[in-house]
Amino acid sequence: MTLSQTSIVATVSSSGAKPIRTFNVSPALPSQLEPLRQLAYNLHWDWNYDTRDLFNRLDRDLWEASNYNPVAMLGRISQDRLREVAEDEGFLAQMERAARQLDDYLQQRMWFRKQRKGRSPLLIPNPRIAMSISQQNLV
Repeated sequence: MTLSQTSIVATVSSSGAKPIRTFNVSPALPSQLEPLRQLAYNLHWDWNYDTRDLFNRLDRDLWEASNYNPVAMLGRISQDRLREVAEDEGFLAQMERAARQLDDYLQQRMWFRKQRKGRSPLLIPNPRIAMSISQQNLV
């Protein structure tokens, strides 16, 4: 699933019964704000001050109400606010700086890449075990 295909799923049910209908809600970002999507879907925002501050600047109340979750925030923010910040040169400059920081981070040769240099890709011997371990960590 690519970043442009991601969505927030909302389920509507009647008095706690089975869901009646499920809706996929995807934010319609103005083209100049598209880097926000990449920033939101990469956990780099969690330890990058500029990116956290960017989402806070986007809408402080919604940032707090979304429990500091940029994906949820983008799914709930008003189109009016998105259009407003799309014309804010200061916001756009900060967003571009945060996007450059993410790109730089992704290009770094981290410890694992240094250790695997010249070797074949890491193969998981039994995918069921890996899936089981990752599912247990999600609970």
